[in-house]
Amino acid sequence: MSDAKLPIVQNVRDLGVLVDNRLTFRDHINSIISGGNVKTMQKKLWRCFLCKDVKNLITAFTTYVRPMLEYCSPVWSPVSVSHINQLESVQRRFTKRLPELRSLTCDERCARLGINRLELRRLHADLTLCYKIIHGLVFLSCDRFFTIVYDNTTRDHSLKLFVWSSRAFFAVRVIDVWN
Repeated sequence: MSDAKLPIVQNVRDLGVLVDNRLTFRDHINSIISGGNVKTMQKKLWRCFLCKDVKNLITAFTTYVRPMLEYCSPVWSPVSVSHINQLESVQRRFTKRLPELRSLTCDERCARLGINRLELRRLHADLTLCYKIIHGLVFLSCDRFFTIVYDNTTRDHSLKLFVWSSRAFFAVRVIDVWN
């Protein structure tokens, strides 16, 4: 730029999301999980509540910890099973510590607590953003992500999406689920 060489960096933080030079978001996911914020917040929740009432602890977890795990997830949503399991382990570990639910499986604990797995919540966030893009509720052009194919069949819905070529991981990830 103007005869000045720009330094090559391995990753950069933009609006709280750590983006690496290969767009894998591996460093961001690792920083969320191993970062002090999530672990510190979980420890604080266990210390603050003398009464280990399950309803209060889950409300506190969904209010203070889960937003850290879900912030801006349509941008960095993981595709590898290991990253998905790492993120799920945070919620699994927290619910496993609840007194009445230790012997249940993760899915049984989530069902009993009335909470969804983080993977399902990320998918819901993706579909919500897709809806907002299609209906012009955000300042993102639908044409940059996908093409809408209006289908008048009697089954499914009429707004089918098609990706002809996109570098946006979000568009590729959400197409099949949307259609």
